[in-house]
Amino acid sequence: MCIITTVQVFIGIYLRHNGNCYTNGSYFTDSSIRSTSTSLHLQCTLPGATLNGGEWIGPNGTVPCDSGNNANVQCTTGSGASLSVFINPANGFLGTDGDGQYMCCLPTSCSTPGTNIIFANIFSFAEIESFTVADLPYDMTVYPQEYKLNCTKIGFPVYDISMSIGSTALASYTSCDDNSNNNNCPGTDLSGPVVNTVSYTVTITWDGMTVSSGSISQSTTGDQMYQCRLADHPDGNHIRIRNVTIKVPAIAPSSLTEVSKTATTITVSWTALDSSDADGYVVNVTGDTDTVQTVQAEGSSNNTITLNGLRGGTTYSITVRAYQQLLGPASTISVQTLPVIISINWTLVSSITQLNNTQYRIDCLTTTDINPSTDVYWIVNGVMKSNSMYTSIDVLTYNNTLLVYPDPLGVSVNVTCIAMIGGVNYTQSVILHGMIIF
Repeated sequence: MCIITTVQVFIGIYLRHNGNCYTNGSYFTDSSIRSTSTSLHLQCTLPGATLNGGEWIGPNGTVPCDSGNNANVQCTTGSGASLSVFINPANGFLGTDGDGQYMCCLPTSCSTPGTNIIFANIFSFAEIESFTVADLPYDMTVYPQEYKLNCTKIGFPVYDISMSIGSTALASYTSCDDNSNNNNCPGTDLSGPVVNTVSYTVTITWDGMTVSSGSISQSTTGDQMYQCRLADHPDGNHIRIRNVTIKVPAIAPSSLTEVSKTATTITVSWTALDSSDADGYVVNVTGDTDTVQTVQAEGSSNNTITLNGLRGGTTYSITVRAYQQLLGPASTISVQTLPVIISINWTLVSSITQLNNTQYRIDCLTTTDINPSTDVYWIVNGVMKSNSMYTSIDVLTYNNTLLVYPDPLGVSVNVTCIAMIGGVNYTQSVILHGMIIF
């Protein structure tokens, strides 16, 4: 067991160096283990076990223990189940073929089933400790999308570093010097057990067609493949490269089609992408220039959605994108909702020469999305009238009726049909000349 603090405890196989314990995959500079002092050797230990053929294996093969070396790395045995590797200064520095990942197996050899294994990285000059993507969007309805690339270097203090997509460098810094007070490279010092640990961050904006960072942009389709490149400076003895890929649908959903619509809803469908190409879809609804609503539908097989709360008689632009870690390209159609008031007309019902006996009928056709008894009313020359006569024509249409009669004085009558839905009033009017309300 290796205790680092009161809250960090390692049980099982672990790495130890210079009094500190390290987790699987930790990095160590060759200079940090280049010593005859046992405290500076990189120790691999399995508590409570007895060594029975354990070993260190490096990129150039097995590291010989207690005699010889491999790429100037040699091994010594300790008490219990413990093996340490180090570089004897008398032998020089880490050999080129010894730079890379090492595997320690205890208490038996690496080929023994069930043996305990832990990895360490031993390197010379500068190395990329990690290259990761951070802050990928969870809510796919927020657009454009932003995230971060983080590249962390360790080791040699003088270097060049860049992050790019394709041939476009999104960030590039040269002649960085972690030990200089005049270092112009904007990294964040994270130095701890490994000296000169510096993290570089680039914020990326994705608009569905182009990735950009500041004034630099690059158009791309499909998965986004980024590279971090690190070179020790000025000799460039080692060039380190790490890649990271962000999954992005390469194509837009096809066959985007209007299925049905009412005055306040639109239902659309599209051809779903394969599950390997999409995790879900985002539907964006825009009226005029403003986004009305954005809906995220999880699941690659989802291919139909009903959009609610729309305005009657309005044309909307509907965009569908598939998403994985980011949104892909879009398919777009325009759909107009049905009008709330379809039409208003007057009809001569009967014509009798005697005054007040000629009858006219006003018909106002409205959508069935409303209740004609409560959501439709009339205004006649500024006076409100309730809607008491209505019939259903079909599943989409009501006919609302008002009767008027002629006026011997020839006063014009302005008749307005008002339908209210979603807190919005929709109106249509007719003007009748020489009439009066009955």
